[in-house]
Amino acid sequence: MKMKKVLFICIALIFTINLFAQNCDLSPEAKKHKIKAETFFNTATNNDDYQAAADEFEKVLQYAPDCSDIYFNCLYGISK
Repeated sequence: MKMKKVLFICIALIFTINLFAQNCDLSPEAKKHKIKAETFFNTATNNDDYQAAADEFEKVLQYAPDCSDIYFNCLYGISK
């Protein structure tokens, strides 16, 4: 039950933040991971899929640590 609440909050944050998100100047490698993360998230059907998305968003942060909108997408509530 707690995991479902965390997922709901994270999803709500993602959609809200995406409305106001800044456009970061991402490197090609960061863009690759961002696309993978968004794909995992948009096609997620279970917690493992959401975890895969979180892992990819964390990889984006390795390349763009100052990109604030990515932090919201990391889903820290369910990431490692």
